[in-house]
Amino acid sequence: MPLILTKEIHGSGSLWLWHIKEEEAYFIHRLELEFENLSEINNWAATRRLEWLSGRYLIWTYLGYHPREILIDEYGKPHLPDSNQNFNLSHSGNFIGLYKDNKSCGLDIQMFKKSIDRIAHKFCAPGDIEQFSSFGTTESFHFIWAIKEAVYKAYGLREIDFKRDIKLYGLEWVNGILKIKAVLSKNSQNFNYTIEIKKIGQLYMAHTI
Repeated sequence: MPLILTKEIHGSGSLWLWHIKEEEAYFIHRLELEFENLSEINNWAATRRLEWLSGRYLIWTYLGYHPREILIDEYGKPHLPDSNQNFNLSHSGNFIGLYKDNKSCGLDIQMFKKSIDRIAHKFCAPGDIEQFSSFGTTESFHFIWAIKEAVYKAYGLREIDFKRDIKLYGLEWVNGILKIKAVLSKNSQNFNYTIEIKKIGQLYMAHTI
């Protein structure tokens, strides 16, 4: 798996981004998984199985936890036992990202898809689009979607309306890094985030800091 990017984030966070070129058998062998360990994923589509296997391999490689040790919370989010580390996985196309930190964190990657234009009205508020007025429309949609996904993952709970509950503001370049702020409003509470965004080829990436 070619490593495309590795990044240290404010001392406690680390982020890795890879291009997946291996087959399922590569990960099954290295994870030393038996047939019974695969029963939960055998009926999944091939793409989803590869995402699961590659993600578990990276968690084992960089965080030191085998798939058998990973727990799933009531919201369907994987977490590590007896650890103060939080982590996020994100997949898109043949790419996968892993982000770990000792605080809540969110990562999202999105490969370019022209079809995003058809659903942008579901997650973009007028104020969000204004932040990206210097970008192309379709490119803006990809950034906004990735940012809101990263915020949603950092928040960690369900029942979030991306268009209504997450507002973006303050897009700026800081020391050559593109950053934006977001506020997630839910149940009369506001949760504030700062997000770094980056484009690598046709891949859009956003992560909280």
